[in-house]
Amino acid sequence: MEQRVAIITGVAHGIGLATCCRLAAEWVSVVLTDIAPDACLNEASKLSDQAFECLSLLHDVADESSWSKVIDPVTERYGQIDILVNNAGIGTLLDIEQESEAGWNEMLSVNSKSVWLGIKAVAPHMVARRQGAIANVSSIFGAVGGFGQSAAYHASKGAVTAITRNAVSPVCGRQHPHQRSQSGVHFRGPRRENHPRGRQ
Repeated sequence: MEQRVAIITGVAHGIGLATCCRLAAEWVSVVLTDIAPDACLNEASKLSDQAFECLSLLHDVADESSWSKVIDPVTERYGQIDILVNNAGIGTLLDIEQESEAGWNEMLSVNSKSVWLGIKAVAPHMVARRQGAIANVSSIFGAVGGFGQSAAYHASKGAVTAITRNAVSPVCGRQHPHQRSQSGVHFRGPRRENHPRGRQ
């Protein structure tokens, strides 16, 4: 995993933060993004204190222009993007009758639209290098439909699963149609002998 660059969204706490720490421990250069800048910067400082390479960026995952403000500095600093973890998300316990239209729209934007925007933003960079991996964090409730509560959340996670499966063919199929996954988007090119240590 050395010399890899990973973007992880929603790193203020929970899964996103744990993912950052695990990847950093594998000597991946981690890009921490979150809509909460202070929390994001604080976690990045902790990683830097441990001599891990990292970059902290303010990021609204539901805004396409905000994705550009993440991708541009990452490619300028590292010259590549190897991994994207679409983790950022929100949730409520409101059922179908209790949920508002504004709440529904916000949930789908942050949890589902963001995944589409993330894949759209990084795919050209990964395809150009013929390698990369995208992990989209969903939920078991996105598959089973939940338990009556959290209607918008469960619908949004169902959309994440569908987007992931849908993205496999157009993204991976441009390079290696046989390398497909239902849990993420993954593609690799042929071994490059000029790569450090002969690895991809």
